[in-house]
Amino acid sequence: MFIAVPIVLWFYSTHFKKQILIGNLIVALLIALVAFLVVSAEIAAIVASGQSNVLQLEACSLAWGYTAAFAFFAFTTNLAREIIKDMEDVDGDMACGGHTIPIEMGMHNSKIVVVLLQLLTLIVLWLSYFVVDEVNTAPFMWLYFLLLVTLPTLIIIYLTIKAKTNKNYHTISKLCKIVMGTGILTILLMYLTYNI
Repeated sequence: MFIAVPIVLWFYSTHFKKQILIGNLIVALLIALVAFLVVSAEIAAIVASGQSNVLQLEACSLAWGYTAAFAFFAFTTNLAREIIKDMEDVDGDMACGGHTIPIEMGMHNSKIVVVLLQLLTLIVLWLSYFVVDEVNTAPFMWLYFLLLVTLPTLIIIYLTIKAKTNKNYHTISKLCKIVMGTGILTILLMYLTYNI
């Protein structure tokens, strides 16, 4: 990973940044990969210490499941934000000969893609709440999901539909950062719930 990521970022900056979708996917995938990097390092340390039997425990499977959920959240929210940034920079990208989603598909279709990604994120978020016992039994998790993730995401969807200017898209991009932060901070709530 430490070798591959810089190489991928180099190709991103030299070849893929202004290409339709591929640049957005690279950034979103690399951000999602961060979550797996932490678990991979922990597992490598466990194996190196000669305690590989720990990997068979349910807790290890649970860790991978949580990691995959956070990686999915990071991927979809970042992909949406990358497209929003392309919508904000559409004039400059067009002048530079870029082939981003807003240039190739139009602003209206780009908005549809962003809205669908945001809705998919919310659907998976609430499915995880109703399906995973450790999530739905955590005190106030439903309120946290509602006020700090769902409501801001619905505001982002509304603002995306209504957006017309670069300033509008810039505001939406900032809101996306906040939602990404509050989404990731659910880790802290889970930690406090089950470790105090």
